[in-house]
Amino acid sequence: MYLLQKDVPTLIELLGEDIALIVSDGERRWRATLDRSHSLDRRNALWHVASGPLPLLRNSRDLPASEVTNPWAGWTEERTGADATTPYFGPGHPGVFWLNLSVRGREPGSACGLSSFEWIGNRYSMIGSPAPAVTLKRWERLRRQIAKISRRVPRGGQGVSAPAEIWAFSAAYAQLEIGRADFNPHP
Repeated sequence: MYLLQKDVPTLIELLGEDIALIVSDGERRWRATLDRSHSLDRRNALWHVASGPLPLLRNSRDLPASEVTNPWAGWTEERTGADATTPYFGPGHPGVFWLNLSVRGREPGSACGLSSFEWIGNRYSMIGSPAPAVTLKRWERLRRQIAKISRRVPRGGQGVSAPAEIWAFSAAYAQLEIGRADFNPHP
């Protein structure tokens, strides 16, 4: 997705009341919130509340994961991932979406960076960990909502002869339309 800082509130509105932000609450501490006034980071964990409880990984890989007792009150992470600035739920938890924000381009004169959502989906269904049906439906609804409010453009902007594959939100689209290109690498 191409979006500028002015587009972020529109994106956040799409999350609705059923997707919580997971925010830092101190060193190795996290909590879920529906408060949309928190500033977003480059990488943001989003919990689809209806998907069920969040896993709490034990400090030893030999111990089975437990559940976060009350995500709204917060929890202390026992085992962190490679990036301690984001919560860790294992290699992929089907109830967590990730929002990667890049509202500034890497090069001077670029309109914006390339932002994205990611979700593990049903990757682990073969080993007994499928995505909840309600979360699959929510993911599809989010995709439809983004398609409805944005315009598809080629990677790199309007002057590029490539298929339209990136969703540009309104403020970003206005910049791309006047020729401020994106400098993300082409596939």
